[in-house]
This record gives sequence, structure tokens and C-alpha cells, in this order.
Amino acid sequence: MTLEEAIIHALRGDSVLFTGAGFSFNAENSYPELDNKIPDAREFSSHLASLVGSSGNYDLPVIGQYYVSKKGEHGLLAELSRSFTTRKVQQYHVDVASSPWRRVYTTNYDDCLEYAALQNGKKWEPITIDLAPTAAKKLCVHINGHITNLTINSLLKQIKLTHSSYSSESFSSNKWAQQLRQDMNNAKSIIFIGYSLADIDVTRILYASPELKKRTFFIVAPGADEITTSPLESYGEVHAIGIEKFAEILRNSEVPKDVSEYTFSWLKKYDSNLKPSKPEDTDCIDFLTMGVVEQSHVIWSLAEQQSKAFIRRNEVNEILRELHNGRSWFLIHSDLGNGKTILKNQLSHILSLEGYTVFWDSDFDLNRESDIRKVASEEGKVAIFIDESSDRFEVVDGLLNLNVDSITVFICVRTTLYELGENKYEEYLPSDYFPIDINRLNEDDVESFSHLLSVHGLWGERADLSKEEKKSYISVDCGGAVSKIILSIFEQSEVGKRIESAAKDTICREGDAASLVILSFLLNQIGHPPRLTLLSDILGEDAWKIVRSDDFIEAGEFVRFTNGKVKARSSVVSSYLLRRAIKPELLLANINRYVRNLASLKRDRTLHHVFTELQRYAVIEKIIDSPKKYELIIGYYQSLKDLSFCQRSALFWLQYAMARLAYGEFKEASLYFEQAKALAKGNYKETTDVNNHFARLLLDSRTNSSDYSDYFDAFIMAHQILLDQMNRNTNRHFPFRQARKYVDFISYRKKILTAEQTSRFTNCCEQVISAIEHLAGKISGSREVVQCRESMLRAIEISKASNETS
Repeated sequence: MTLEEAIIHALRGDSVLFTGAGFSFNAENSYPELDNKIPDAREFSSHLASLVGSSGNYDLPVIGQYYVSKKGEHGLLAELSRSFTTRKVQQYHVDVASSPWRRVYTTNYDDCLEYAALQNGKKWEPITIDLAPTAAKKLCVHINGHITNLTINSLLKQIKLTHSSYSSESFSSNKWAQQLRQDMNNAKSIIFIGYSLADIDVTRILYASPELKKRTFFIVAPGADEITTSPLESYGEVHAIGIEKFAEILRNSEVPKDVSEYTFSWLKKYDSNLKPSKPEDTDCIDFLTMGVVEQSHVIWSLAEQQSKAFIRRNEVNEILRELHNGRSWFLIHSDLGNGKTILKNQLSHILSLEGYTVFWDSDFDLNRESDIRKVASEEGKVAIFIDESSDRFEVVDGLLNLNVDSITVFICVRTTLYELGENKYEEYLPSDYFPIDINRLNEDDVESFSHLLSVHGLWGERADLSKEEKKSYISVDCGGAVSKIILSIFEQSEVGKRIESAAKDTICREGDAASLVILSFLLNQIGHPPRLTLLSDILGEDAWKIVRSDDFIEAGEFVRFTNGKVKARSSVVSSYLLRRAIKPELLLANINRYVRNLASLKRDRTLHHVFTELQRYAVIEKIIDSPKKYELIIGYYQSLKDLSFCQRSALFWLQYAMARLAYGEFKEASLYFEQAKALAKGNYKETTDVNNHFARLLLDSRTNSSDYSDYFDAFIMAHQILLDQMNRNTNRHFPFRQARKYVDFISYRKKILTAEQTSRFTNCCEQVISAIEHLAGKISGSREVVQCRESMLRAIEISKASNETS
């Protein structure tokens, strides 16, 4: 790209502008002591020094701190206002500021750009990074603070001038850093004017995305020292023409009459022109052992009868049948590592061949509404794949509001999240949405997968099994779950052993790199991309420095940094390494640290979700593999009890109660359930969750312990809780899951029940069956409900046999 082409993109509104001190060259203030010139950092530093009687050459943070100690914050506020309030600009400022930039970022305190734009009737809204990112247009984002509306409080929060303000927050850990990365990634050109990359935080964004170099341009002063500007060449093309010459080129450029193509930011268009390529054996092994997916290999495999890399899941055909029958909303769910990504890749290619324009969503969502509106105007058929996110229901709402028949939507989500929010999905999605569970391979897919493992010699010690025994191992021992199959391969393979050893070497050092790797793996488990901003918030450390450290770079065999995220080789690998390569004591110590850091932060939706997930028993239990599992998990919850948030949190006490319940400590669990119930009072959802698990406590304790005498009364109490939830349809499949325990209860306690109690027990089971028969919607056919009905019939059979015997 030439500079002239970059400027055309700017005139079309497809370019990001970043200004430094050189942009304000020859802009004027009304302060005679500075010769009416807006100063750069060096000049302002000298000015502050002169005001305290010094002629020394100090860095701005040093003299700024000293100035405040001598003259006070009010004095600094007055000097900032006099020095950086613009009163006159040059025509080249006006020309640049009047262009339709996608967004403007600046490290300057002054209002030069905003003032210049007003001279031509244009308006840029100044915003500082202490405010939340927004998708609003015509924003000028002041990274180091802005002169307008400064007060003592905002001075301390906004202006990055003194040592304390510089150290209080790194831009790389601010949410605006993510927005800047998004803007740069989606801009057709990026132009820096008067900027030296002295602000290392912005350099990090450019360093982390080397693909930006070909569309990044630096405008520096004419005759600028080549040695000084040479570092810029690592990030883009340098033009020593100055702002005045740049503005002249801008002013004399004409936008071609062809219509500019819309640039999507939240949505990414699937490349329908991608050519297939045959995978080598090593590619297939990398996929099966480490989850490395190349889309070109997926495309090639779809055309093969006996693919050596990927199997075409039976669910693909099921989805296509429904699609051709007019279905337009699909929900694909599976547990971690069970095939959502491959299915998404396969469907995307097949749909593109059928004439669909296919889009994938991203986690950059600030321009989502604009993208949705643009999709609605696309000609022909459109398919959109939406991955799980904390605001997925708002996304669904936005797409439904389009009411466009030509759009097909695929929502891809983890089974646990779907089950937890099934009622909400049914509330938001059209009534005819089609849920697809891909957790288990069907019979044909089992045979294909077995063939894959045989072709690549990945059966290991099971290689001598017969064909039927291998199929049985996949379908029975592994439950037909892809993740369990791959995990068993990984455990036996040389690759797996090598990666486990490398992970142990990195993590045993217990430094910042180890903590970042552990946190990244945990975020993968709970469904959050490990972005640097999120990692920095939770660690309380600058994640950027860590990913550039030698310790992290040496971990490249199992984890790497790319496109602003820390990525494990695969979700299955990260899950395996959490349990096998990290000492559980170290793992829990790190989780304890993350929770404590999060407890002290003002949490947005994402941070709060991470905070709560790291307290969930189901999350903790799944990643701890140790003979001392009980002591470690109970110790973890005990260690969090001193946090004031946990002390008043129904969620915490519920999870602690569930941990005690899992190990048969019924008395202790009862105490914590009472605590949770009291704290949940007034919160309907929390109360429902607590009651559901309390019913489980009543059933488990009266089935498995002889320390009670109220067996049947406790059963009736549990039944009333569960039946109420079933009839009110307030807790989806969860009461049906707990009710399956009726079989164990009657099996263990039938001998001590009276005939009247046994008859009443039978009536309770019939009430559950009646509740099932009155269910409406997709839940009526769910696995939990079907199994519950079978359990009720079995429980009735046992209770009647009991009566006949007596």
C-alpha cells in the first residue's frame, strides 16, 4: 500500500488516526510565557522546572511530581489549562481534523484536534480512557488525559503526568486497548502523525499484530533523525514529510467514484475462496493430539469418502435437512473439546458452496449493531455463527429484530451453559429453534473415528484390540465423547508426554509466566478468551511483560501468544495439563490469588463471571487430580471465608455446601445450606438454586447415612421442593435430575417404611410422572427428563415389590 492509497482510505472513513506531540506543531495557546505555543513534553517539563527555580533537564513525571509537592495540585491544574488550551491552529490542522477518520487516538493533553475541526464546522468528542469504551463515532480518545473539564479529582485520575499517575494504570490493561486493537485490525490504513512510539503501551499492540505493518504509516518531521526514527520501521512505513505536507496530499486527493466496501468488525466473513489442501500424516496427528485445525484441510477432508483427518459428523446432514425444510435457527451445544469448532468449519464450507455468505462473530463487539444492520442488507442467503459470550442474548435480540427470512443463525455454546440457561434460550429464541447435542458420536461416526486412529497408529497399547472392541472402547469407555478419546490418545502419545514434561518445567518455576499459563488454561475451561487485558486485570500484573519474558517464550510448545490472546494448543490439552502438569496445591494457590484480586476490583460482567466461576465446586472439582482431593478442595473454600464478599455471598456458601455434600459431610453441608438460604432471600434465582441442592442433601443424607431418624419426612420435604420446581417450570431439568435419586432412597430405606409411607412414596413418583407428561417444549424430550421418568417407573416397581413382600 502506498501513502496515497492509505489517504484514500482515510477520506472514505476507513482509517484510524493516532496523533502525538508533533501533530500540535505551531498550534497556539494564549500563554505568553510559552511564546503562545502549545508545548511538547520536553518543553512543558522545562517550563515546570523554571517555575520552581530550576534550569535542570528532567523527565516530565519527575518534575511533575516535584511541582505538585511545591505548588499543589491546583497549581499544576492551572499550568495545564494555560499550556494546553488551544486558541489558534494552522490550516493543515484543520485539513487533517476535518477528515472522516474511523476514530482518533492521541497521547496529547491538548484540544488541538477538536479545536481545529470546529473551524470547519466538524466536531470530535473528546473522551478519556477512564470511561468505558463505546462504539459511538467521531470520538477522539485521549490516552494520557485531556485538558477539558479538568478538576482536582479528574486530574489525578486522567492526566498521565506524574509518577503516581503513570504507574496507576497501564494502557495495555485498559479496555480501550482492546478497542484500539479492534479499530486497527479493522481499519484499511493506520496513520500516526507526530508520534515517536515513546508510549510503549501502543507499541505492544503493534508488536502483537505484525500483520498491521503493511497498512501502518508514520508521518514524522522533515529531516527527522534517521537513527531516532529507525525503530518505527519495524512497525510500518516512515515518511519524513511533516504534518504540513501530509495535509497538502490529503487536501489534493480525490476519492474514486467506486463505492467503498463496508468493513465488518464484529463479524468476520468466511473465506469461501479458500482452496483445499491435503493434510500430511503429521497434520492429522497434530489435529488428533493437539487440536491444530487448518481450514484448508477440513475442506479437503469433506470431499473424501475415507478421510484421514476429519470425520463428517452425522449432525451435519441432520442440520442440512432441517435447513432445507425451512428451519433458520439452530443451537449447537457440546462440552469442551467435543467438536463444535470442526462442525462450525465443516458447515461454513458446505453452506458457502450452497450460495450462502457466511459470517463468524468475534469477541470485538462494540460495532455489533452496525454489522447486524449491514448483514440485513446483504443480497442472497446469509449464515451467521455466534459463539458463546456473556451478552449472547443481546446478540440474539438484535438478530431477531431484523426479521429477515434470508438469515440463518447458528448459536454454538457449551452444554453446561445451555443447560443452565435453557429456559432463557427458549424465552429468547424462536419457538422452532433446533437444538443439537454433539457430545456423543453416533454409531457411524464411532466407526469412522476408530478408522482414523488405526490409520495413524494412535491406538497405543490398545492396538491389538479387535475392530469391535475398539468401537466399544470409543462408545462405552469414552462415552462417544471426542474429548475423552483425544485425551486418551494424548496421554499415551510421545507428543503428550513431551508437552506434559515441558509444561511441568515451566510451571514448577512458580513465576509470573507460570501463573499466566495457569490462568489462561482456566479461562479456556470457563469459556473466556485469555486476552491480555483480562489477564492483566486478574493477575494484577502487566501480562504484556510476561508474554515477552524468556520463561513464557520457552513454553511455546504448549502455549503461545497470538492476536492479542494467549492460546493453548487445544482446549483438551489445556484441560489435561491443568490436572496432570500442575501440582494441585500450586493450582489452588493461584486460583485463590485470582479470586482475591477479583474481589478487590470493580468488576464488569466478564470479570464477575470469572470471579463466580472460580468459586464453583463443579469447576474446582474437575481440575483437581490428587489422592488428597478432599482436603485440598475443602481447604480452598476454607481459605476464602475471610473475604467479605464470600461471607455475604449465597453463591459461595452454596458451593461450599456442595463440596461438603459431595464427600458425605451432611451435617456441615446443612449448616452452609442454611447460610446460603438466608443470604439468597429476596433473590428468586439464588433461592431456587439453593433449594434444589438442599433437596439433593435431604435425599443423599437420608439414603446414605444412618445418623437420622426422619427418613420419610426428609424425603417428603425434598419431594415438595422438586415437585414445586417441576410444576412451576422454574428450574428446567435440574429438579428432574435430583428426583432420579428416589430409586436409591426406596432401595435403601424400603425395609423401614410403613405400608402407608410406601404407598405415599409411590404416589410421589406418580406425581413426578404426571409433571413430566404436562411438560411442553423441548425440555420434555431432554435426556434428564427421559431418564427421570424411567427412574420413577423403576422406583414404583421397587416400592410395590416391597408392599407385596410385606
